[in-house]
Amino acid sequence: MAFIKEGIFTVRSRIEDLDESGLATDAENIESTCEGFLRAGEGEMLLTYTEGEGEAKTFSQITVFSDSVIVTRRGATESSIRLKMGEKHTSVYKIPPYAFDMEVEALRIRNEMSIKGGRLDLHYFMTVGGQKRKVRLSLSFAPSSLLKS
Repeated sequence: MAFIKEGIFTVRSRIEDLDESGLATDAENIESTCEGFLRAGEGEMLLTYTEGEGEAKTFSQITVFSDSVIVTRRGATESSIRLKMGEKHTSVYKIPPYAFDMEVEALRIRNEMSIKGGRLDLHYFMTVGGQKRKVRLSLSFAPSSLLKS
């Protein structure tokens, strides 16, 4: 990928469990704000950021294509999922030292990303260790400063 623009961004990340009606439950809701890096090229965008500190630190890489999104996380939790409407993706979800089989299925992908900032909203089913849950990952970000134009 030849990158056209790059920038440092403030990233607000929220992961929440949803009930059948699509509303957030009290089960697991994680919200964080951190610095991230966005690269934009022809046909794809790459957003990277690191959340947490010490043992709880997790590096996230979100790659957005025209028809799918790949979410890769390494650190306190480890996983790599591919979300594409109409497809299921199998992978492994790790909470070191444990590993679980995982399956994801996209329910909705809303992409409003640009080099000026924006939002990515992912709704999906995630089955880990036989337990199926509905999850929403919302990312919003705004420039901290522009590096290259």
